[in-house]
Amino acid sequence: MSEDKAANAATEFNLAQNPLVNPPALPNGAPALQQIKDEHLEPAFDWALEQSKKNIDAITSNPDAPTFENTIEALEFASQDLRRMELVFENLMLMYSNDEKSRIEEEVVSEKVIPHKNNIFFNQDLFSRVKEVYEHADRSRLSVEQKTLLEETYTDFAAKGADLEPELQEEFSELSQRLAVLTSQYRKNVQKDQDSYELLIDDINELKGVPPIVISSLAQAAKKAGHEGKWMVKLNPTCFQVIRYADNRDLRETIHKAFAAIGNNPPNDNKPLIKEILEIREQKAQLLGYQHHGDFVTSRRMAGSADTVLDFLEKNRAVYHAAAQEEFDELEDYALATGEISQLEAWDWSYYSAKLEQEQFDLDPQELQQYFELGKVVDGLFKHAEKLFNLSFVEANDKYERSSDDMNAYEVFDNDKGELIGVFYTDYYQREGKKAGAWASTFRDRGDYEGVNQVPIVTNCCNYPEPTDDFPTLLTFDQVTTAFHEFGHALHALLGQGRFPRLNGFNVKWDFVEFPSQIQEQWAAEQEVLKSFAVHHETGEPISEELIEKNKAASQFHGGTAGLGQTRYALLDMIMHTTPSADIGDIVDFENQVNKSTSFFGPAQDAKTAAFNHIFGSADDGYDAGYYSYKWAEVIDADGFTAFQKNGLYDEATADALKVMYSSGSTVPPDELFHKFMGRDPDPSALFEREGVAHHVNHSTAPDAPQHKPK
Repeated sequence: MSEDKAANAATEFNLAQNPLVNPPALPNGAPALQQIKDEHLEPAFDWALEQSKKNIDAITSNPDAPTFENTIEALEFASQDLRRMELVFENLMLMYSNDEKSRIEEEVVSEKVIPHKNNIFFNQDLFSRVKEVYEHADRSRLSVEQKTLLEETYTDFAAKGADLEPELQEEFSELSQRLAVLTSQYRKNVQKDQDSYELLIDDINELKGVPPIVISSLAQAAKKAGHEGKWMVKLNPTCFQVIRYADNRDLRETIHKAFAAIGNNPPNDNKPLIKEILEIREQKAQLLGYQHHGDFVTSRRMAGSADTVLDFLEKNRAVYHAAAQEEFDELEDYALATGEISQLEAWDWSYYSAKLEQEQFDLDPQELQQYFELGKVVDGLFKHAEKLFNLSFVEANDKYERSSDDMNAYEVFDNDKGELIGVFYTDYYQREGKKAGAWASTFRDRGDYEGVNQVPIVTNCCNYPEPTDDFPTLLTFDQVTTAFHEFGHALHALLGQGRFPRLNGFNVKWDFVEFPSQIQEQWAAEQEVLKSFAVHHETGEPISEELIEKNKAASQFHGGTAGLGQTRYALLDMIMHTTPSADIGDIVDFENQVNKSTSFFGPAQDAKTAAFNHIFGSADDGYDAGYYSYKWAEVIDADGFTAFQKNGLYDEATADALKVMYSSGSTVPPDELFHKFMGRDPDPSALFEREGVAHHVNHSTAPDAPQHKPK
């Protein structure tokens, strides 16, 4: 056998053994999570790229006249294997990042996948076929789903540079590759700073005031690191509980400053990366004919323009600032009256806020937490989905491969239809190498694959503390709300229908994508819902109506501060992406200048955006120039939930109407979906009413708006 034949045979053998290229026969095409290793990823990408290239070539070389079927639909399915590789890789990268995955992201995704995807949009033979169908298709013969796919496909080509001259396409492609490298390095820097920090505590007296459950978690962290008998603080969600409850002010300050410094110092300093990322985004937008990245992003979203977003945020800022000023003054007076401090600092805020809240509402969050054992909360989520949408979640760990014992698998059934509608994985515990925060994602969106309509495969990931020898995993109420939020995203993906994956689930306009998640949060505080799962982890006693009502009464506590905080980040994001990059000097100074109108503390020493993965941790389809989406969607969900408050939390007709909003995907514009649901446009006052700040509308004393210099 010749050397070439031997090499080809070896390659074919290796690909045949690769669980990504030749997946084992698992139910519903689920990924072989126990079998996929890092060494499988690069060969699988290379193989999938070749499949995509062959399929694209087949479309462009087709001698038949372009039609919806042989061009638009064929293109939708041409890169399915590549998309499957991307989703598997993205999920594993988020859950188990390491140096090898980072290398693959830089050397394979950035240098091979992104150029290939750019070349698809730069392919003039392909674009001419797409354009021919777009301009001459008989739309009366197309379904709503087909018409939507046609519109989205054509718009994609325009947004990705199909009309650029060849030399500009080359520049656009190079910029895209560089952007992918920078955002990958940005995320890696955040992860390294987060994972490397260890604050070892020798004396338990330093943790006075910290709840026993948190102390137990810190002890377990120290034991894992080889320091049994001590306590270790890591920069994970548990550290915020220490800041909230520790009487030791120096400890609170140390942890607060350590968290604020993530991504700010060598060797993981993200500030130079931020400047280059902003410059590249601006250059790409201008190549496509937009003034700045803000207008490019919003041009395909509900808002329509950056100016619309800035106006929206400014109206919010005026209302929230007035409420937050009152809240700050009250807390400052309260804290200074204790005689413990002479000036309220940022690391004092949550500590005294917790004490004031407990006094005002006679509510102890630690008492509340005893009723939220993670397993019971998950049971509550499933009961809620059954009552709202008539869905059943059936544990299926024995049928599906899982990447660890911490992950759980479920099959999801629509009881109305009597059919399986999806596979759902949960990965709830924090670990080193796992991205901070909480998120939902998919291993596969609903749609046709090799001619067969396949159900979606959906995940929910969080960073809850692991159980210890002394305590199960008990969630704070905020963490319970997070669980409902991410579950809302999962429901959105699970309820998708139709043949085309790119139109299903949360593949919708980005300023609508948070509506299905945020409206689910509203059920978390309701008595009928909490009574279905909240029982004391030791006694088994159900949560009392009194405790539920205290918690609900406290829901508006510091509502202005919370609203102003979200508005602050959204303003910073949009102003950064509408200001000429050449005018953005020192990142810390720029942030402080923007934040002067939304903060009551002095200038920060570190850049918040240096660890803001939402904005700078993604090369494509992130929250850059889109962080406003949270507040935008809150307006919609606050108003939408009033229908359930009026008709009943599980009113069948109202729930069925909401289910349509989840299942429609991109086939119906979001504003049209909402209008069908409520019979009118959204009422912005509903959110201010829910947050308890409505009385500040038209009575603002906010300082001048932050200055920015859009072109």
